[in-house]
Amino acid sequence: MTDSEFASKIYCEVFSVANDDGDAYVRGILETIGTLKVNEQKALEYYYRDGNTYIRTAELLGVNRSTGRHILATAVRKMRHVSRKRKMSVKLLLYDRDRAIDDANAKIEVLSAGVKQLAVDTPDNLLLKQEEFALCLTDLGELGLSSYVHNLILKSNIRSVEALLKLNSLKVLLIQRGFGIISRNELISKMREHGHNEWATQMEAEWTKESGVSFSTFQHRMKMSSTKPRP
Repeated sequence: MTDSEFASKIYCEVFSVANDDGDAYVRGILETIGTLKVNEQKALEYYYRDGNTYIRTAELLGVNRSTGRHILATAVRKMRHVSRKRKMSVKLLLYDRDRAIDDANAKIEVLSAGVKQLAVDTPDNLLLKQEEFALCLTDLGELGLSSYVHNLILKSNIRSVEALLKLNSLKVLLIQRGFGIISRNELISKMREHGHNEWATQMEAEWTKESGVSFSTFQHRMKMSSTKPRP
């Protein structure tokens, strides 16, 4: 069986069709098979290319029949993953290409509109707009954070309260070494003190989802540990 015939057979199995209608992208299928584990690749070869039975395929793999069927089923399941399927179909490849072109054209239109606006604005107007924008931003120091937490946030290139409010998660800050649960507690509490209740509630929900402990429970524990007399 040739590579093309083998690829078409795998395509039909993955997409659950009787024939490929010329839609199989042979090179993409063969490259995708190459991303599987060696025993999974061999299982596909033995069963689909060579036409062996399940029992013979298992023997060639050096495993029992049940394990052989499992290896073969796992290989097919992996091939059906959307990230792999998109590399095996001509139609899907063309669709992705057209979508990428449309997205690029949309970005070009946005950039072109921005360039046209820059051409209209005078240097004085541009400077004025820049100054007005800077005045609209609230400095991070207004939150009254400790120097330690303040500096950790600055390391993530976040320099204003508005930039914090754009965050949907604190994971971007958690990658900073030293930004732990106490730092997160301080930041959320300060943001709530300054009226950013919706943002604080969202981050507390993220906290509860990750730890399984409500934010208020954690704060209570922190308060109790800080007031507990040392022996």
